Amino acid sequence: TAEYYFKPQGMVSVGVFQKKIQDYIATDNSQFVGSGQDNGYDGQYVGYRISTRLNSGYAVIKGIEASYQQQLVFLPGWAKGLGVYANVTKLKTHGENSNFTTGPTSSAGGTIAGFLDVTGNIGLGYRGHGFDLRLQAVYRGEYLTSNSTNAALVTYQVAKTTWGWKSRYNFSKNTGIFLDVDNLFSVPLDERYAAYRDRITSWRTFHAKIVAGITGRF
Repeated sequence: TAEYYFKPQGMVSVGVFQKKIQDYIATDNSQFVGSGQDNGYDGQYVGYRISTRLNSGYAVIKGIEASYQQQLVFLPGWAKGLGVYANVTKLKTHGENSNFTTGPTSSAGGTIAGFLDVTGNIGLGYRGHGFDLRLQAVYRGEYLTSNSTNAALVTYQVAKTTWGWKSRYNFSKNTGIFLDVDNLFSVPLDERYAAYRDRITSWRTFHAKIVAGITGRF
């Protein structure tokens, strides 16, 4: 990691890393409950899909990450309270286990699920005159969520960007009020598909969450 600090407030950094994992935890959705009394379920649940996890194979994760933050104290007047920050992480993964020695490539590369190709945050903040305000966007790239020997059961999570707002106002050192809004634009929490983009397998959403209150320290 290399870091550089600005005067009087701020920094920029870049880092690279590599991780090796043995007995990687893999998800297997390729099996189904068979027929007959000896199917392991007393003859019930014939045709049900079995989803299980196992320790198998290895995984290698390589990545680069960069971040920047700075208080814009060089601006005139009230604008000195503005600050900006951003960070991004890029991954390249490779993995293999006993079930999926070959298979589809995730956006981050390899056949291991759960690793995002690109993640990032960017935000604008303001501090001054009793206010502490922050607007932030969070990006999560598309990624492989589960693998299978059956190509029709390979699932992905689509990319998404969510926005959030946090605000504070302090009347004094002891009292203040706050208003926070999560997921400003009601972006789906999960939107997953199997093999093709129009084959949605999971779709979960929640509306913007608003939390407001009064704070006190005594």
